[in-house]
Amino acid sequence: MALVSRRICCLAGYDDQKISEQLTPPLTSIQLPYSELGRLAVEYLCNQEDAATHVTLAGRLKVRTSSLV
Repeated sequence: MALVSRRICCLAGYDDQKISEQLTPPLTSIQLPYSELGRLAVEYLCNQEDAATHVTLAGRLKVRTSSLV
Protein backbone atom coordinates (compact mmCIF):
# COMPACT_ATOMS: atom_id res chain seq x y z
CA MET A 1 0.00 0.00 0.00
CA ALA A 2 1.42 3.37 -0.99
CA LEU A 3 0.52 6.72 0.48
CA VAL A 4 0.13 9.52 -2.02
CA SER A 5 -0.01 13.16 -1.04
CA ARG A 6 -1.64 15.58 -3.41
CA ARG A 7 -0.06 18.60 -1.75
CA ILE A 8 2.49 20.58 -3.69
CA CYS A 9 5.66 21.35 -1.78
CA CYS A 10 8.29 23.75 -3.11
CA LEU A 11 11.69 23.98 -1.43
CA ALA A 12 14.54 26.46 -1.51
CA GLY A 13 17.88 26.55 0.27
CA TYR A 14 20.44 29.13 1.23
CA ASP A 15 24.16 29.19 0.44
CA ASP A 16 24.01 27.28 -2.89
CA GLN A 17 26.30 24.42 -1.88
CA LYS A 18 27.49 22.23 -4.78
CA ILE A 19 25.27 19.39 -3.60
CA SER A 20 22.22 21.57 -4.36
CA GLU A 21 22.54 20.71 -8.06
CA GLN A 22 23.03 17.00 -7.39
CA LEU A 23 19.93 16.45 -5.25
CA THR A 24 16.75 14.97 -6.70
CA PRO A 25 15.10 17.27 -7.50
CA PRO A 26 17.87 19.89 -7.77
CA LEU A 27 17.45 22.44 -4.95
CA THR A 28 16.66 26.09 -5.67
CA SER A 29 19.06 28.19 -3.59
CA ILE A 30 20.45 31.65 -2.89
CA GLN A 31 24.04 32.09 -4.09
CA LEU A 32 26.04 34.32 -1.75
CA PRO A 33 28.62 36.89 -2.96
CA TYR A 34 31.61 35.32 -1.16
CA SER A 35 34.25 37.45 -2.95
CA GLU A 36 32.52 40.68 -1.96
CA LEU A 37 31.97 39.42 1.58
CA GLY A 38 35.67 38.54 1.88
CA ARG A 39 36.77 41.89 0.47
CA LEU A 40 34.60 43.76 2.96
CA ALA A 41 35.89 41.64 5.85
CA VAL A 42 39.52 42.39 4.96
CA GLU A 43 38.73 46.09 4.53
CA TYR A 44 37.02 46.10 7.94
CA LEU A 45 39.99 44.38 9.61
CA CYS A 46 42.61 46.58 7.92
CA ASN A 47 40.80 49.75 8.97
CA GLN A 48 40.68 48.41 12.54
CA GLU A 49 37.15 49.62 12.98
CA ASP A 50 35.77 49.08 16.47
CA ALA A 51 32.14 49.89 15.82
CA ALA A 52 29.76 47.13 14.82
CA THR A 53 28.92 47.33 11.15
CA HIS A 54 25.79 46.07 9.44
CA VAL A 55 26.27 45.23 5.77
CA THR A 56 23.61 44.02 3.36
CA LEU A 57 24.78 42.18 0.26
CA ALA A 58 22.55 40.99 -2.55
CA GLY A 59 22.51 37.27 -3.25
CA ARG A 60 21.53 35.64 -6.51
CA LEU A 61 18.57 33.28 -6.81
CA LYS A 62 19.48 30.03 -8.58
CA VAL A 63 16.13 28.57 -9.62
CA ARG A 64 16.12 24.79 -9.93
CA THR A 65 13.45 22.12 -10.11
CA SER A 66 12.65 22.01 -6.36
CA SER A 67 10.75 25.30 -6.54
CA LEU A 68 8.91 24.79 -9.81
CA VAL A 69 5.22 24.00 -9.67
